[in-house]
Amino acid sequence: MTWPEVAALRERTEIILVGVGSCEGHGHHMPLATDTILGEDSVRRIAARLEQDGVVAVPGPTIPFGISPDYMSFPGTITLRPSTLLEVLREVCTSLARHGFTKIVLVLTHDGNLGVMQAAAQELTADGVARVLVLNPLPVVREKYGEMLTSKGVEGHGGEGETARVLASQPELVDLARAVAFSPERRERLPWDVPPHFGGAAYEPSRDFRADAPPGSIGNPALATRDTGEKGWALITEWCSEVIKRHFA
Repeated sequence: MTWPEVAALRERTEIILVGVGSCEGHGHHMPLATDTILGEDSVRRIAARLEQDGVVAVPGPTIPFGISPDYMSFPGTITLRPSTLLEVLREVCTSLARHGFTKIVLVLTHDGNLGVMQAAAQELTADGVARVLVLNPLPVVREKYGEMLTSKGVEGHGGEGETARVLASQPELVDLARAVAFSPERRERLPWDVPPHFGGAAYEPSRDFRADAPPGSIGNPALATRDTGEKGWALITEWCSEVIKRHFA
């Protein structure tokens, strides 16, 4: 959009959506910018879904870098320190608020960013800069993986589910012929012993994802289809839209 187009939208709404992505390895079959691509499509799709209910929200910029130190063994990965991402989010949100977008939705598309996004929301809200809502749709879609996915094994980063959503967004950037299937051993966990970004209550930062998943992806990405991706997007956009309406509309 041009700046006059943004100004015109500002006359209709205070709500803006900001994706928070990353630049990191996503297997042999998807680009480093996968999480940023998902962030861009998230805000576009959520804004379109809100419009169906008469709520105007601006699909804003997506932050292209995140906290990815555990992916640095994959060439091309770029990582920020938590303090750097916090400052970037503060500056971006402060800029948007100065233009009148005082209801800001931060949409998570890279799990490692969640804690800093929450910290940014706390600071910006406490300082009176803007009202900031953090959305993490990962548990929403993962909960339905058992029904949606063809694979019945362990699925995760760069696997069938995530690959399917990129196929539905930018299929030309996915090369399923290069996909490598990899399933780690299943481990028994205590109740809630999963990271907060998956709805759990235990968090220990990963040290080297390549040591845990040599291809850079978990699951069988070759099983992904565009149809499965659209089902995943429907879950994400519906949930995000309902939460935004409850908080801001």
